[in-house]
Amino acid sequence: MLQSFFDAAWGSGPCGVWVTVFASILCAVGLGIAFFGYRLYSRAFGAFLCLFAFAVEAVIGTQWLQTGTRSLGKKLVISFCCVLWALLARAWAPKMKSFLEQLLDTFLGAITGFLVVVLLVDLVSSQVSSALGADYAGWDAFAVLTLGIPVALAVSWHSRGWSKILFVLATSILGALVAVNAASAISMCAHRQIPFGGAPAVLLVAALGALVQWFLD
Repeated sequence: MLQSFFDAAWGSGPCGVWVTVFASILCAVGLGIAFFGYRLYSRAFGAFLCLFAFAVEAVIGTQWLQTGTRSLGKKLVISFCCVLWALLARAWAPKMKSFLEQLLDTFLGAITGFLVVVLLVDLVSSQVSSALGADYAGWDAFAVLTLGIPVALAVSWHSRGWSKILFVLATSILGALVAVNAASAISMCAHRQIPFGGAPAVLLVAALGALVQWFLD
């Protein structure tokens, strides 16, 4: 999969030097994401929020700078405000990270609880409809809303940490896909076949990465 991309990008054949170098870098990056994705996210969140706040204030300042004269005083004020916003964002980063994770936990829990009710009602709908008869037509929609909303709220209340699980799984799988495909490209350049590849290798690297990420934090 990555090999065709390399060939199209450099046109140097499957054994070009830059192909091997780039594939090696991708493999290292993929392994880093697979094994340390959540930790990288935790460490980089503050820096990202800081840069984001700086950029937003810079855009606001640019709009002001375009009105009237572009004096040095304006530029100094805008620069000061950009730095101030960045510092405030850096200070609020831990609380913002906690808030966003709690929000995602609640959302994931609510969606999961509601979907479970929908699936259960769908499983028994034909049997129950036959038993109840035409007088109770539409009971399934009533049951989904009547049971789904309370169950969604109950599950969301007990869904703390679900965002971490989702992030660990996503980064471990994504990193494993990148690393295994890059390793396959390197092995093709060396005219060697790795012991096992494809889905088994991706699953193995993803499982190991998820375990390391979970117990590392």
